Amino acid sequence: MTIAPNCYVLFFFNCQIAVCSAFILAFHNGVGLAEVKKGALALWPLFGTVNQLMAAMALFVITVFLARRKTPSFITAVPLVFMVFVTSYAMIYNLNKFMADSNRLLFAVGLAVFALEIWMIIESLIVLRKIFNDCST
Repeated sequence: MTIAPNCYVLFFFNCQIAVCSAFILAFHNGVGLAEVKKGALALWPLFGTVNQLMAAMALFVITVFLARRKTPSFITAVPLVFMVFVTSYAMIYNLNKFMADSNRLLFAVGLAVFALEIWMIIESLIVLRKIFNDCST
């Protein structure tokens, strides 16, 4: 039986430190260790929205890929439109809630994610328009 080199041991040790520190910080509300709350639950609405946005980005990429190959792209475009509308609505709802709760950090992160979502939509529409204009000529 061979022993792993020191670099692998250090890598896994550092990963364990990172995971443990993230776990502690996620469930710590900043008051004291005796009063630990579910701090990670404050991030849950933002996490859910960003997760669905990642799914919409994947559908954007697949839709553009299918359009470039001149295959039917409506198969992914229909769920894409649904995902974008639902994700946008959820993000606007979360932004209003974060503003009402005076949670500036989550509001700023959510606003940045929403701006990136708008940018992604615009860039994808530009590419799709270019692809469909090339197909019609």
